[in-house]
Amino acid sequence: MLQRLLDGWLAWARRWRRTRLPIVQEEDPVHQKVLEAASREAHQALYDAGVPVQIGYETIFTGLKQKILREKYGLDWKPPRPSR
Repeated sequence: MLQRLLDGWLAWARRWRRTRLPIVQEEDPVHQKVLEAASREAHQALYDAGVPVQIGYETIFTGLKQKILREKYGLDWKPPRPSR
């Protein structure tokens, strides 16, 4: 019984993973340097603002990185979904 449940869940997880669209900007080497530059800018801006690295920092960081990429580089970047 338990094995049937696990097999069903694994089959669902495989189908779901195939239907998700890949984040092209994360995997594309052309955009890699831009993403790294935006990450450095976001970290530096948060450091200059005195934001402590604690719970919630990643949410602020990804929002700022997304804003930098949209306004400065013209990229519509979607942050990776957090794993639960």
